[in-house]
Amino acid sequence: MKKLAQYGLCLLLSAAFLGCAQVAARDVRPTSPVEAPYRVNEQGMAVYGGEFQFLPFPSGWELLSHAEGGDSVIIYYRKDPGPPLDRTIIIYSEEPYGYSRDLEKRSEEFMKRFLWDVIMTKDIVGRTKTRVLDDEGLKLVVEAVDAVEGKKVKTEIVFARRGERVVAFYATQWRTMDAPYDQNAFQVFGRFVESFRVLKKSFYEEL
Repeated sequence: MKKLAQYGLCLLLSAAFLGCAQVAARDVRPTSPVEAPYRVNEQGMAVYGGEFQFLPFPSGWELLSHAEGGDSVIIYYRKDPGPPLDRTIIIYSEEPYGYSRDLEKRSEEFMKRFLWDVIMTKDIVGRTKTRVLDDEGLKLVVEAVDAVEGKKVKTEIVFARRGERVVAFYATQWRTMDAPYDQNAFQVFGRFVESFRVLKKSFYEEL
């Protein structure tokens, strides 16, 4: 019961911040408070639901939940040292905001709704082309501040393709205004993206 209560608290916390990190009010449910939906293979890779493969996250990161149904979402959470606000969330989403299959246009659509439910000044401070899932990708680095409430956000967003669909990875880190960002979390994110592999065709690719 205590475990479930702690898990429920984490889920509530995630809902508050995931609304700012794109998942928002979508159905996000824990698979189990005990068992994660992946196994570690002989090569030391996490095989998630038989569909995805990636490097396991280091100690201190918690697999919060995954979305049931057609739109797969993987959500990792880490409470960072410092005030309650300080935390990092890493997500793989198969339904990032927008509709375009063009990565540049999709990023523009995404940014119109990213952090939509908080009043923050947003700036894209980095935009680079990259390789993801053995195809072209686009990486954005976004910083946002709320001077009134004294908080700030840094996010790295990587857009990629799974078949004809655009998918996205992103790491969102929240801090009080005077606290430094932790680059180590973004290194973990980078390894997650670089190691991520799709093991089978999606439902949409098989139609």
